[in-house]
Amino acid sequence: LDTDLRQLDTEPVLAHVAVCTLVLQGGSDTLIDVDAVRDMVAKAGNRVTYVEAPKEGHLTLPARVDWLGKPVADWVDKALGDSRNGTCPSLKAPRDRLRRQNLQSGG
Repeated sequence: LDTDLRQLDTEPVLAHVAVCTLVLQGGSDTLIDVDAVRDMVAKAGNRVTYVEAPKEGHLTLPARVDWLGKPVADWVDKALGDSRNGTCPSLKAPRDRLRRQNLQSGG
């Protein structure tokens, strides 16, 4: 892509996306600054659904298909319908008994 990822600024792009966008962040992420993501989402408006898995990191969160696969798929299905009327759904997932955590909404 010939892009310096350290200089990539997604904030202005996210603020202008016309469809529902899900940002799923690991609260223990040491690669991507969690506070910076929270700040970016707060500025993005109501088309962004932000949820955080407090005990997951940058590599462990994508591996949690066991816990998040169905809730994310359900969110996408609902977002496809809700986007037409200008609202975006929340992401609902059951309490993760293995890691003893709930998703936290914010942004």
